[in-house]
Amino acid sequence: MLSMTTDGLIRSLPVSMTWSEINAIADDFSFEESELRKDDALRALQRLNPLVEPLAAVTTPGQTLVFSPIGSLHRLPLHALAINGTLLIERNPTVYCSSLTALNVAYKARKATEHQRTQDKTPFRASLFGDPPSLPGKKALSSLAKSLHTEAQTADTSTSSNLSTALLDPALALLHYHGHVTFQEGDPKDHGLELDDRRFSLRDVFDLAPLPNSYHATLLGCGS
Repeated sequence: MLSMTTDGLIRSLPVSMTWSEINAIADDFSFEESELRKDDALRALQRLNPLVEPLAAVTTPGQTLVFSPIGSLHRLPLHALAINGTLLIERNPTVYCSSLTALNVAYKARKATEHQRTQDKTPFRASLFGDPPSLPGKKALSSLAKSLHTEAQTADTSTSSNLSTALLDPALALLHYHGHVTFQEGDPKDHGLELDDRRFSLRDVFDLAPLPNSYHATLLGCGS
């Protein structure tokens, strides 16, 4: 395992599992929600704890962890493993990135944008959209909007025209979507967010290009 902290320090951490052992467990379980309720799946997760245990030496509770897995690790819920008996997701906020290169490019772009915003004194603006399918999801979206001092666009205000307006706003710093999405296997450009009036696809994003600035986007969607 390779770890890198925000100060750029890279460490090589030994893991007490072989790729053969990891692949065997990954091949036996899909780790979908229905399977995770079974005792044998929980035992399999416990066998995978050595994958994250080395993080105890280089991280502290509360730090945000970014995983960039390779191979069969993509298929494993690393956040559901435990360090010293504590689930990783309870110990640390955890996110995934499929490519360290993409993460590095996004990080540098964000730093450049932050510097430019500071120079221009551009205000921070967040736009929230969606229609979460569950009550906890609706409460989470409402709570996030409150903490960001904005109003979430939901139901009949979660529309393609309102989203287009938000994306073209030079002050946009954060776009957050929580709702239904559509996955089109035949053409990725038809992937889209299911808004109140219609699907907002990747084609619609391309039609808006070039956008006036870089921004952070969080997409929480069932079906993605």
